[in-house]
Amino acid sequence: MGAGVADSLIARFTKHLPDGTIVRGDLEIPLSGPSVHVLFGPSGCGKTTFLRCLAGLEAPESGSIRFADETWLDVDHRVFVSPQRRDVGFVFQDYALFPHLSVAGNVGFGASGRTAAERGALVRELLERFDLTGLAGRSPGTLSGGQKQRVALARALARRPRLLLLDEPLSALDAGAREGIRLELRRWLKRADVPVLLVTHDRSEALALGDSLVVMFDGAIRQSGPVLEVFNRPLDADVARIVGTETIVPGRIVGRRDGLASVEIGTTRLTALAPELETRDVIVCIRGEDVTIQSSEGSNASVRNRLKARVVAVHPGSPMIRVDLDAGFPLVASITRPAAEELGIRPGIEIFALVKAPAVHLISRLA
Repeated sequence: MGAGVADSLIARFTKHLPDGTIVRGDLEIPLSGPSVHVLFGPSGCGKTTFLRCLAGLEAPESGSIRFADETWLDVDHRVFVSPQRRDVGFVFQDYALFPHLSVAGNVGFGASGRTAAERGALVRELLERFDLTGLAGRSPGTLSGGQKQRVALARALARRPRLLLLDEPLSALDAGAREGIRLELRRWLKRADVPVLLVTHDRSEALALGDSLVVMFDGAIRQSGPVLEVFNRPLDADVARIVGTETIVPGRIVGRRDGLASVEIGTTRLTALAPELETRDVIVCIRGEDVTIQSSEGSNASVRNRLKARVVAVHPGSPMIRVDLDAGFPLVASITRPAAEELGIRPGIEIFALVKAPAVHLISRLA
């Protein structure tokens, strides 16, 4: 990612869990700026264990963890730095606030080890930064989920950590609250001015919160990079499924010309950007939002793929509606409710599905 080793967190380790799962850390992220890195994947794939190993709350059986020029873990040389000495802030799923302490008391606990004057000044600064000044004397039991989250963040930052870890930070909130608080959380994390590694299995949260995305599956890291790059250009079919690509079907390249590839999927032929690898058997990936539905074929010359299709099923959602199509292969479109109503979308009708060539992502079946 362009950062030197001295400016990076490098984690390469193996941790065995009692249920037989093996979590393999293989990650390097830069520390040179206040960026948010999202560790993303399905529940049970090892994300929380990975975070706990970084924090020193779990001890891997092999490997190493380096933070800038410090070694936090080196199993071969019997090096293990305690959680307290790693200067890591950790926000747990349930926030783990102390019920017997006020909001100010919880934040102040994170500032332990400073003089009373220093601790008081830091608590006031963090309460103001996270819009908690008016809640300073309240107990955690009287707070909303969003308020508890802010207190947990402020407490984690009170220790002036060099790295902030968050485990499913929105999971304790109901669906309505999560949607409203995502952008606020992004703003708070930017205010933290410290590198952040955040765990989530929610696609919307990953898109809203992250600068970079690290995809984890079956205990292993499968792909990392800028958020949109990973979502739009997955390296393999597993990653494509994890990031929510709706159409994933096998195809075969039958021709190449001028940087474009002609791909057969059953009896249907699509045009896509030609992959760099000289491969014929591919996985074709198309995101639902990249499929436009029209009642007629249209004449937009920039759209190379115009597919006559039949609506198989309609799945109402919020804010988008999923439309399952038969275009000679199973194709999914994601359209707005007004568009669906205007087109009279319902099972059985025939429409045209338009897909631009750059939106057809090809993966070698050997990947």
